[in-house]
Amino acid sequence: MLFRAHFTVNLSTFDILCSVHSRTSVNVPPPARLAIELESEVDTPSSHDIDVVSALLGDPAFAPLAEEAVRDYLDWDELTRRPLPPGLSVEDTWNLLTTLRRFGATLSPLKDVAGRTWWYTLTREGILCVDAIERYCRADSAVHRAILHRHGQRVLVASHIRETVAVCELDGVDVAPQSAEHVLTSGRTPRNATERLVANAHALLFDDDIGDEPFSPELLRRLYAKLLDGVDVSTLKRHSVRYGLTDRVEADPITKESRDEIVRQFCAYANGETGDPSEPVTVRAHALLNSAQYWGFLPEFSGIVGRCIFRLYASRRDYPVLGYLPISSVYQAWAQGRVSPSIVRFSATPDPRAPGAGGPDYTPEVLTFLQLTVAALDELLRSIDHARRRDAEVRSVLEHDVEINYRQRSIISQAMAHPELELRIREHQTTHNVVYATARADLLDLVERGYLRQEQRGKAFVFLPVPDLAERLDGAVRS
Repeated sequence: MLFRAHFTVNLSTFDILCSVHSRTSVNVPPPARLAIELESEVDTPSSHDIDVVSALLGDPAFAPLAEEAVRDYLDWDELTRRPLPPGLSVEDTWNLLTTLRRFGATLSPLKDVAGRTWWYTLTREGILCVDAIERYCRADSAVHRAILHRHGQRVLVASHIRETVAVCELDGVDVAPQSAEHVLTSGRTPRNATERLVANAHALLFDDDIGDEPFSPELLRRLYAKLLDGVDVSTLKRHSVRYGLTDRVEADPITKESRDEIVRQFCAYANGETGDPSEPVTVRAHALLNSAQYWGFLPEFSGIVGRCIFRLYASRRDYPVLGYLPISSVYQAWAQGRVSPSIVRFSATPDPRAPGAGGPDYTPEVLTFLQLTVAALDELLRSIDHARRRDAEVRSVLEHDVEINYRQRSIISQAMAHPELELRIREHQTTHNVVYATARADLLDLVERGYLRQEQRGKAFVFLPVPDLAERLDGAVRS
């Protein structure tokens, strides 16, 4: 892919540079002449132009800039600190380098509010990120198998809660994380509009299954209705919303016709009807998420619905782990300046400073998202590994704890694997072939030790793992 991009750039650059030279006054220095009419119509090059083109491409100041611009992203601030080719200003050099890069770019079928076409190039850093994401996020990956194991399931529950809170906060809702966690882990009925929205968002992001239904405006409206089911929006505490990595101000005018058209384009893109077929899954998933946030094509909470589309699209393309990653919580940390410079290249996406370059350059946003995705993947892997080692330590301690019998150890193992587990005395009695009194004593003893909690459902009692079971078991290991 990288070789193909270089070949296209060099061939097209030759044509356009020769054309510019052939139509420029001989009294203007060659490098400046090349920049003056960079966006002009391409004519048939003259054989006399070969030396001029070769001289510029081999210029000791221009050549390394061109190589870095094509293979990596060279931002405006960095360019202003570099030696420039004789006769070219910073703006001339920027325009020329941007044109070189754009010949090997991927164009998006989605537009910005001004109707301009987004484009990006996949840099060397980006290609490495895509390779890692494809290796670890597919359904046949070791990470997905680990997620299906009890270590991964427990980690996933905590990750989903953090992601739900982050998605709601990014969409302008003030959320109390502890309250949200209690609602999502205890199963209690939400007590206010914020808790109801959090519960609905969690179900939408990670539980809702629409099968193979194509993406459509009707589907988006149905997901939006599910999100707001039972929510009194007027009572929500709100704050300002950031419209994706490529931010725009709320005052930007967007007509109903524009929104309707972008929703149609959005769904066609999500269904694979438009766009480059070879575009990496993770890049298109991000473009869908960012476009939903940027356009705000629903009356409210387009970011939450966009995150749902992100997960559904990734799952349909056989990348389930990508849909599970805490993308929003990592992005939120980045936006707040809490991500180390060693993890992501940009602390904020740079000003493109590209007048007349043929549309907005989306490359910094794509690279930033890919690096944040790898950071989210690393976080998930570390959490799973930590859970695996912790489980081994807990099992070792419990196996030698004479106060806990083998039936109770079995219950604890199930509870660690399935935090949503519900146990009943009769079921425990049947499973282990003991009398009712013994089964009841097993469960009540675990309640007394703080590992289970007891709730009444009708006339029967059910026993559930406490939300902080892992922390309590850790305390047992250390004591």
